[in-house]
Amino acid sequence: MIKYITSILDAKGNDTVILKYLVFLTIIVLIYLLYRYTKPANMGEGFTQEQPFVLKTNGQIYDEFYAEVYDEIHCTKKRLQWTVEQILKMTEPTTKNSVLLDVGSGTGKLVNKLSQMGFSTYGVDNSKEMIERAEKMYPDINITFGDVKDPMLFERSTFTHIICTQFTIYQIQDKRAFFRNFYYWLKPNAYLILHLVDSKKFSAISPLKDDEIQWMPLYKTESPRQTDCIAEFDDFQYKQSYKTNDSNTITYTETFIDKQSNHIRQNEQTLFMENVDELLALANKEGFILHGKVDMSECNGDKYQYLYILERMM
Repeated sequence: MIKYITSILDAKGNDTVILKYLVFLTIIVLIYLLYRYTKPANMGEGFTQEQPFVLKTNGQIYDEFYAEVYDEIHCTKKRLQWTVEQILKMTEPTTKNSVLLDVGSGTGKLVNKLSQMGFSTYGVDNSKEMIERAEKMYPDINITFGDVKDPMLFERSTFTHIICTQFTIYQIQDKRAFFRNFYYWLKPNAYLILHLVDSKKFSAISPLKDDEIQWMPLYKTESPRQTDCIAEFDDFQYKQSYKTNDSNTITYTETFIDKQSNHIRQNEQTLFMENVDELLALANKEGFILHGKVDMSECNGDKYQYLYILERMM
């Protein structure tokens, strides 16, 4: 094949010009495809926006760019491993009988981790870009595109475990429907695993004291709580902040500053943060009881973030 292509390129005469052009074009396309599909999955993408400033809000945030950088910011190996260990320790799933669902599965790291351990595990996310990223990284995992506010998204009594971490619960305003749907999808005596925080005391730094990235507070305060932080990545500077608006809502802002162009992308998301006691009372009304809880200081340094295990009553 290579010998044939070489003979075309070496040939002389006007009748071979078009053929040479097609060969060169084919080579360029092959090089592009090779680069696109074989580059490392965690390779930094940087910015592609032409505008000096772009604002994304709520559901707009989870686009192709954010899917590319999400794990680097939010899903460290330490946090992932800790979460899995707590699920195994506190709920004792089995590879024979357990069926797990990760809500807001994002790039699929938790789904893949549990699947690799032999558990029947599924994910659900309402961002097509996040799912595409997950399927590119882990082609064998099973993730559904959909909104957990839809009660018909899954069949009744399908799962033994539903996992909802990474502040996902706070993106949903109607918590009653949230708990009601999960009760419907869970088997009797099954588990709902929630990442909850003390909205008045938790720190913004995510992940806090990570081994790979140095996180720093933006402002020096006397309080141990930090609501703003900054971190340096290869391609961009990242800032994160939480601003309390009223008793139950918080504006979560992420700012990306590209190091080459100085272009800025800003994500703004409204989080509906009821206090923990309110959420537990609401969950109890919808048929859940408290099974256990552990604070997350071991994995992210913040004793005001927790993993709660709720059990579905009969």
